[in-house]
Amino acid sequence: MKQRVLTGLVIGIATLLVLLVFPADLSSAIFALICVGALVEFVTMVRRVLPTAPLRALYLLVPLIAALGFYYLHHSPAPLSTLQLLCLLTAVLVAVVSSVLFGAPKMEHAIGSLGVVSFAIPYFVLPQVAYFYLIEHDRWLLAFLVTMVAMSDTFAYFVGRAWGRHKLAPVISPNKSWEGAAAGFVASLLVAAAFSFWRHELVDPRYLALAAATNLAGQMGDLVESVIKRGAGVKDSSGLLPGHGGIYDRIDAVLVAAPVFVAAWWLLGFAPGS
Repeated sequence: MKQRVLTGLVIGIATLLVLLVFPADLSSAIFALICVGALVEFVTMVRRVLPTAPLRALYLLVPLIAALGFYYLHHSPAPLSTLQLLCLLTAVLVAVVSSVLFGAPKMEHAIGSLGVVSFAIPYFVLPQVAYFYLIEHDRWLLAFLVTMVAMSDTFAYFVGRAWGRHKLAPVISPNKSWEGAAAGFVASLLVAAAFSFWRHELVDPRYLALAAATNLAGQMGDLVESVIKRGAGVKDSSGLLPGHGGIYDRIDAVLVAAPVFVAAWWLLGFAPGS
């Protein structure tokens, strides 16, 4: 526990510097590197199940598509047109299919390879694009997102350890409980209420809705990684961070929560800076 807390403090301080102090481009580059680190751990785990899958293609496709998203946000703030979106999705689909076909996996691994590569590209690209968007438009929103995820994880962990009795998903993650999940959900709402009051001197219900959607997405992100680790037969994605596992273990919730946060922000009618 002491090791976990000390590592958490170091991660927390470093995160605040990256989010609030570093220039936007440098902050985006650091997050992109973090995502690449998580991707490496992801590929290492999946290799245990699909040893012949052409997963190295992801080391090219994910950074390339994320860089295209970064370039687009920098040079064209207007939303993607339908034609642009269709062209982009078609290009991604061709890249995915080509990487699998020319990677020559064993036929018994071909279907799994298509699924993993198709899943991994949006899974690791969309959170980077969401990060680029938030750091450019309002880095306090990014800090709000990361704080919600961190507080949810912290409350869920300690409440689940102390009072967790009802298993949330025993087959996927035996240690997660409904009590812990509820505590994490409440923590996100409290963070949202505090952030709203700090910004507007009132609690805007839209912030609570935003927190609810983001928290549910983050908790699903935890479960997604649990499924992958369970399938690969490992406890942690790596041992890089003492007491916390690997990079992927630390950002699994953010990978799903970040794009949902941005999508919910738009759908709820917020404008940048509001």
